[in-house]
Amino acid sequence: MRVISDKLINAGVYVSVESLVKLSSTARRLSYFRARVVKQQQAGSHHSRFKGRGMEFAEVRPYQAGDDVRSIDWRVTARKQSTHTKLFQEERERPVVVICDQSASMFFGSRGCLKSVLAARCSALLSWSAYAHNDRVGGIIFNDQQLLTIKPGRNRKSILQYINHVVALNNELSAETSASAPQLNRNQQFTLALKEACQVIKPGTLIFVISDYHKLDATGERHLNTLAKHNELVLLRCTDPLEKNLPTGGALPVSDGDHTFYVRGQDEGARKVLSNWDEAITNRVEQLSRNRNVNAWELNTNLDFERQLAEISRQVSLGASSR
Repeated sequence: MRVISDKLINAGVYVSVESLVKLSSTARRLSYFRARVVKQQQAGSHHSRFKGRGMEFAEVRPYQAGDDVRSIDWRVTARKQSTHTKLFQEERERPVVVICDQSASMFFGSRGCLKSVLAARCSALLSWSAYAHNDRVGGIIFNDQQLLTIKPGRNRKSILQYINHVVALNNELSAETSASAPQLNRNQQFTLALKEACQVIKPGTLIFVISDYHKLDATGERHLNTLAKHNELVLLRCTDPLEKNLPTGGALPVSDGDHTFYVRGQDEGARKVLSNWDEAITNRVEQLSRNRNVNAWELNTNLDFERQLAEISRQVSLGASSR
């Protein structure tokens, strides 16, 4: 791992393990959990809408044919002179997997912090919050050349392993490394990360995908559709104000990792191209949201990430539509 100065970390260019570990102290404030239909039978800490033998008493009702005789409430039966049985609210497990993009396109930001830093911070906070709610936490982290998978675990060791990988890939980012990555890898890594998720994530998982979605292609969309069938999927798109509106004055250097050229902010043609490009990405993500009823939200580099996640958490818990 490269040695990154505190100045660059404080400026929002890179993250450190220490800064991401500190987020554990505020993680419990973020409650992104909500009532949901669980799709598989297993024990855990989230209430399902199914009734059955479980950890928590729900109610007493008259005995019905087929009820487990072991659940008969003899006190109520004696008092009411008719057989009554206890019902229990089953508790279900919901693993949490956070997919974090640390590819070259994320190494960008005009104010606040870089998108790569925003993604790293949000990934860590979501992981700590899941841990605080006693869930198993895992993740997938990728850049233009590497793909790392952490199996969900209910311990600090799993989260620290995840955070260390996030920081390692984050600290490798630079203009030089972005340019050196093979073009083929840059175009495929996001899709490969989603394919990996389809192969290793078990049904009933809460999945966060944090990326700018610049490399989302038709194959990636199919993988997201597959994940959405049996999991709760939350798409978090990292954006920067400069990607939506160019400043009107001066010439700005722009690079795709291979070539650098300059764009004049007052050029209406360039502004239109940028606007259409950003709108196309937004529409692609929103279409996924509508088709599969998944949550899709934007994260802005210029805004406080904790407040943004708290507001998203509130909206998700209310069942609000994506934005």
